[in-house]
Amino acid sequence: MLRKLGLNRRCVALILIFLASTLVYTSTDALAYAADGDISATETPSPFTSQSVSDNPSTDTPSDDLANQSTHGMAPPVGLPSSPSTSTPSSDRVVIKADGFISVLAGGEEVVAHDGVEVHFQDIKIYADELRYAAGESLAYFTGHVQVEQNNQYMQGTYVEYDFKNQISRIDKAQGVITDTGLVGDIYIKGDIDTVGDDIFIHGGTATTCDLEEPHFHLEAGELEIYPGDKMVIRHVSYWEGKIPLFYWPYLVIPLGRESAFELPQVGYSPSEGWFVKMAYNYYRDAESYGKLHLDYMQKKGYGTGVSHTYADGYDTGKGEILVYRLYNPKTGITTWEGDWQHAWQLNPGLEVELGTGYWLRPEQGLANDQWDLEPRIKVKGKSETATYNISGEHRHLNYDELTMESEFDWDYRQRLGDVWQLSSKGHGLRLGPVDTRGSYLLYDHSLQRTTPRDQLQLKLQQDVHPALRGRKYTSFTWETLQRLPEVTWQSRGLSVLDGRIPVQLRAGAGYYRETYPQKPGLAGTKLQLEGGIAGKRFDWGPKAYVTYDARVGVDAYKGLSSFESGEDDIGGMHTPLDDMSRVVLLSRPRLVVRPVEPLTMEVAYTDQWVLGTSPFLFDEMKNSETLSGRLSWRTPTFGASIGSGYDFWSGTYNDLAGQVHIRPNEQYELNVWANYSIEKEAWQSARGAIHLMPRDDLFLRFASTYSFVYDSWDYLDGHMQITLPNNWRLEYIAGYSGVREEWTKSSAVLALDLHCRELRFRYDHLNSAVWVEYSINAFPKTRITMGAADQIDFKVDGLADLVSQVSRSTGGQ
Repeated sequence: MLRKLGLNRRCVALILIFLASTLVYTSTDALAYAADGDISATETPSPFTSQSVSDNPSTDTPSDDLANQSTHGMAPPVGLPSSPSTSTPSSDRVVIKADGFISVLAGGEEVVAHDGVEVHFQDIKIYADELRYAAGESLAYFTGHVQVEQNNQYMQGTYVEYDFKNQISRIDKAQGVITDTGLVGDIYIKGDIDTVGDDIFIHGGTATTCDLEEPHFHLEAGELEIYPGDKMVIRHVSYWEGKIPLFYWPYLVIPLGRESAFELPQVGYSPSEGWFVKMAYNYYRDAESYGKLHLDYMQKKGYGTGVSHTYADGYDTGKGEILVYRLYNPKTGITTWEGDWQHAWQLNPGLEVELGTGYWLRPEQGLANDQWDLEPRIKVKGKSETATYNISGEHRHLNYDELTMESEFDWDYRQRLGDVWQLSSKGHGLRLGPVDTRGSYLLYDHSLQRTTPRDQLQLKLQQDVHPALRGRKYTSFTWETLQRLPEVTWQSRGLSVLDGRIPVQLRAGAGYYRETYPQKPGLAGTKLQLEGGIAGKRFDWGPKAYVTYDARVGVDAYKGLSSFESGEDDIGGMHTPLDDMSRVVLLSRPRLVVRPVEPLTMEVAYTDQWVLGTSPFLFDEMKNSETLSGRLSWRTPTFGASIGSGYDFWSGTYNDLAGQVHIRPNEQYELNVWANYSIEKEAWQSARGAIHLMPRDDLFLRFASTYSFVYDSWDYLDGHMQITLPNNWRLEYIAGYSGVREEWTKSSAVLALDLHCRELRFRYDHLNSAVWVEYSINAFPKTRITMGAADQIDFKVDGLADLVSQVSRSTGGQ
């Protein structure tokens, strides 16, 4: 809730626990018991103990007169429980220690601790020079170097006062440090803090990530009112660069429990909008009603006004957002409306429903010529102990030159049926219309699976569509759709023979398949499959060599084949019978690995796939192949090299000779080179290289490129240079060139000055002929002020609207 000032819930919780832990003696009743008799023998349970540690413990015997009692050395425990049944857990106890002494005065009406006071409560430690408690007034005072520590974060002040009766506290000149992984560095906060119950008020508060006594920048607020779980009211908010204020807001109300709504004006230029100024004012009624007003000006688009509002139904089950935005262009006289609505209901812990719709409207000359689109959508998410499902759908009505409709939907369902059975179904569909339905498609995959340690059985119903028909960029494709209606497969798991010495695997399957193709009839038929073989066996040949081997034999039979017109949707339509087909596939793959010496490895692999017969389908097409491949490699921590090739006996051709070299003599130098040589063409094909050099701490060089010998040109060049200069300056240059397009892809230079917690950069972009001056805060990488010039002067405020949100997010004002 102290998001804009750098405070977060953890810090607020720390403060509140700190204040609660100052209840050294929780009430006057506890002290009254201490006044009635011996301190160590009180019959009323108390969660507190106290100890006084002295370098020179006194041997004086405590007086029976509590009005003048002062304990030195190891003081007896105060208010210890008399029986286990009424004791307070040790984790809730507050332990007090002092280097000086602890005194109970005036019959228990006052307790004083001096010098090196420590208060321990759970994981919190509190330090002060002096602690004084006045029982009659129910007031506790910590003075002198008061500090609270918890989880590597701390809050300190010069004076802390707490009123137990009214639960009011005050911390004068409070300072704190908050750490978070989301920030570069720590958050430093200052201010006077008052609390009334759970509500917190900060006066003259500041926050910064600069660790200097006089920070380079900070956020400052005159007053903050924090109401936990509700809102935060900030008055007189400003952003300071050194002693110069750059931005100011007189009054802000920030809702808590969501991302900060604090935003800075955005000023800039873009090719589509021209010069623009975009402003947002956040309003807040309560935790169930808040939003943002938009006021924008864009040179090329005109004036924009709108509102985005968040609301809740009041029953903690539903929450929604609505956006309405109007854009008017005075140059064209065109008005455009757009908006969005979304509402989500958490009906129960296992069911969530979300409804929404978007719209866009541009009125023209009468209703008949209006341009508009409407996009309603729905999402349903559910889960139980055995099942999960997600269903979503969106329907788009588009009316530009003519009316078109698009319906898109997805589903994903998984259900456990006992210990071994599982049911799943997923799919995606797109329906276009109403007249032209080309481009519509449906994907689905339904599966029922039984898995045990010995085998796996699966029943599948599936339809796949070639990516080219789903809008993917393919220049050509050989099939359109594939259906499995259905497919049943069984395979063994963990099966072996010869007393476990030979692992084997068996597989059997049957299915009815339908394939469609572009510009020719489709094919349908049944496939029966039986396969078995060795599942991968390793044979060790001494300590320096081993052989792996796997092999299988598969028999496929294709029955009831027929062709049909690809446009037929009815499986029972006109089919032309075809002859049955069959094939046998024999596969053998031995592999030899030899390591004669530790860095050297020699590997030889032989693969023989013999196909007798053919498959009528494309999805399981297999061809004869017989290849012999080998690779020789040498690997050490500083040097590596490998070379390998192969030979295809069926085509009678050699594979390319591929080599790699890796050199890294130390952390400052690294070289990688790859190259391919065609044995058949007796010519080099391509070469790639990458070099990383850091000969000194102030110099870094990286260069990478690929050269194509086929096209006799560089495929790409990429370089990066960084030099650290004196007086915190740094020079960087990045370049990239595409030989295929014959143009530079990157070319920019940066001269940067490190300003401790900020950075100033002068950047030259050669491709756009632009010069920029950039200023950024290191702790908030998205926060940047940019000025530059290309064809015209340009000024951008990029990310400053996220500055305070970054502070608040990092400090947990969730």
